[in-house]
Amino acid sequence: MKNVLIVDASRSTLLQIQKIVLQEIPDAKIAMAGDGNQALNMIVGGDYNVIITSNQLQHYFGSNLLQAITRGKDSPPTLLHSTHPEGYMDVRNDARDKIDLAVHVEKFFPFATFKIKDRNFSYIPKFLQESSRQSDTLRKDAMKATGGRSHFVS
Repeated sequence: MKNVLIVDASRSTLLQIQKIVLQEIPDAKIAMAGDGNQALNMIVGGDYNVIITSNQLQHYFGSNLLQAITRGKDSPPTLLHSTHPEGYMDVRNDARDKIDLAVHVEKFFPFATFKIKDRNFSYIPKFLQESSRQSDTLRKDAMKATGGRSHFVS
């Protein structure tokens, strides 16, 4: 079973993405957050195999969540999506930088993928399939490294 976190400010978008995830991963355990603070608390206190987050969130940008995801544990495959190719990232409490999301994500967060949102979220099934293959590869590598005794959880 995969633990999936979906983050978006729109309840209807959360439900639409949940439906897509369950079509691709029927036994997925899905958690949902409606704003950046809630997502941050869930990421810090949770263990997710996949994270799908919008960049446009209240209280916290999705691009800033990527930083939180990398702290203290293995980083799960993460999809950051936005209606705009450019976004903002908080760099200090009182300052923001405008960034090119695709370039920034690729350069600083190798576990993450950036996509421009489309109406049907057509890129999500492919992302989930690729993240599943990535998890399978990591599991096999862990089994080889430990002589078949892996504690890897997918």
